[in-house]
Amino acid sequence: MKTIINKVTHIKKSLLPDEKEFITYFDLMKSVIDRQPEQGFTTEEMRKRLRVLNAIGEKLPLESADLEDADFATLQTAWQAMRWGMVHKDIIAVEDYLSSLSALTPPTAVHPIKR
Repeated sequence: MKTIINKVTHIKKSLLPDEKEFITYFDLMKSVIDRQPEQGFTTEEMRKRLRVLNAIGEKLPLESADLEDADFATLQTAWQAMRWGMVHKDIIAVEDYLSSLSALTPPTAVHPIKR
C-alpha cells in the first residue's frame, strides 16, 4: 500500500490573469487516469482506473489517499503513457514523487531467533 499526499503545484487552474487557485497532484493524477489510451479503454482497464479515481476522490490539498499496490501500479502505468501539452517542473515533480514512493519497500517482519 502507498500513501499519496495531495500537494499543491504552481500550475494555475486557468490561464486567466487574475486566477489565484492552483491545481494539486491529485488533479494531475485524475487527468492522467481519465486520459483515453490510444486503443481506448477495456472494461477491465475502466475498473482499474475507477478504483484509483475513487481512492483519490475529492481530497483537499495536503490530504492523503491510500492506494493498494495494484492501484498504484495502474496510476504509474497511466502516468508513463501520458503525453503532456505543456512543459512544467511540477509535472516532473509529481513523477519523481511517484517514483520515490514506488522505491519504498514495506518493512519485513522480524522473527525471533529460535534457540
